[in-house]
Amino acid sequence: MQRGSQKRDRTTSKEPDYGKVAPTIRDEDRAHIGLTDAAAEKLATTLTEKIRGYARAGFRKPADVSRLLNKEAIRTAAGTEWNPRLVYFLLDRIFADSPRKPKAPQPTATTLPDQNKFEQARQKARKQRAKEAVTTPKPERPPKTITVRAPSVPVPLTPDEMAARIKALRDHFNA
Repeated sequence: MQRGSQKRDRTTSKEPDYGKVAPTIRDEDRAHIGLTDAAAEKLATTLTEKIRGYARAGFRKPADVSRLLNKEAIRTAAGTEWNPRLVYFLLDRIFADSPRKPKAPQPTATTLPDQNKFEQARQKARKQRAKEAVTTPKPERPPKTITVRAPSVPVPLTPDEMAARIKALRDHFNA
């Protein structure tokens, strides 16, 4: 690995490069969406219901919408396939006049008693489990009985048994 990949002479920003400036429509894009505002508006009104259906189904990003429009063989005004850039301008035209929901107020910096509801619920569940553990004792096992065998007394082998064992060993190792 090269040293330049580990050390940098400048700090790098963590924010994305493309989120700073919204794209502007170019003349090449106008040919696909509509050369006049009236033509662009007509295209937007014909696709509004389909685009809103996609949005209700959870497909809101231009890449997803362009993929779905191309899958259904819906073409641009110029007759080409949709790309995410063109869909971005189409979505802007369709959803520009729709009212947005007001944002929820930001939480205050002071700690309120109901602010840690999750922590309170967790502590309550922990206490409940501890209470149940105390009230429901585990069933005890009966003690295991240990049986002790009497020690075996060594018995000397008879000469016939000793001869049989020696013969079995010879057969095993000489075979």
